[in-house]
Amino acid sequence: MFGFSFGEVMVLVIVGIIVVGPRRLPAMMRSAGSWIAKLRRMTTELRTQSGIDDLIRQEGLERELRELRALSRVNVIETLVKPVMDAGTIGTVVSATPRVRPPEPEPLPPPPD
Repeated sequence: MFGFSFGEVMVLVIVGIIVVGPRRLPAMMRSAGSWIAKLRRMTTELRTQSGIDDLIRQEGLERELRELRALSRVNVIETLVKPVMDAGTIGTVVSATPRVRPPEPEPLPPPPD
């Protein structure tokens, strides 16, 4: 759903219940849904009125646009974090700066006799 995994959606629901409260959460979700629907209708109308889809077809940019839309649907955690975890590089730190040893402490002078 919108590029979110089930676990991420559950975390959002739990945070919503804590922040908004269980009584007001359904009404707020309906309100958010109606705002999203209005926004989608407005963007569709704007695309129709501006003729941007026709321009994209004329310029041959359909494939690039599909690739861009596919990128927006990608689950970031799966594509960025999982390969690193699979490679076993979690916990290793790569540093470009050389390691510098702290100076050796000077020996204490012998106690007076």
